[in-house]
Amino acid sequence: MNRIATLIAQCKRAWKWPSEKKLQVANAYLAVSFVSASLGRRPVPDIARALGVRLAGTDPSNSPPPSRADDFTTPLWTVDAVYRHWPGDASCLRRALVLGHLLRQHAPELHLGVRHADEGLEAHAWLTVNGTPLLLATENEAGGSGDYRPLSTLNR
Repeated sequence: MNRIATLIAQCKRAWKWPSEKKLQVANAYLAVSFVSASLGRRPVPDIARALGVRLAGTDPSNSPPPSRADDFTTPLWTVDAVYRHWPGDASCLRRALVLGHLLRQHAPELHLGVRHADEGLEAHAWLTVNGTPLLLATENEAGGSGDYRPLSTLNR
């Protein structure tokens, strides 16, 4: 099947989705567009704040209500699906910012960390909600965030 036919088939399937899912995918595309346009032009803390995502190590405004794991299934799927079709870079920072935006009612925290790699330092971004890391599909293969040292602890 050529690319146009595939896109038409995907649109027909998406048309049958519930309205809430369509809205979340549209919201994700808007957030992906905002992140793509902003990274490299604005500081990450400003972008995170605009998306409703708090940087780890900053003072929490309010404690979020306890979250259930199934609250995150659709947003995780949505971010993975949108970036599968997005023509640009799908770095962990971009994905974490967009997921954080979709989960902003759960007060997610954006973590930035580094680890030693063969070529020097390697950076990674991930989200936590109530202290629990959320894994995107690409992080499952890359080993998650466990061996990265959060930047907020480097000066201590």
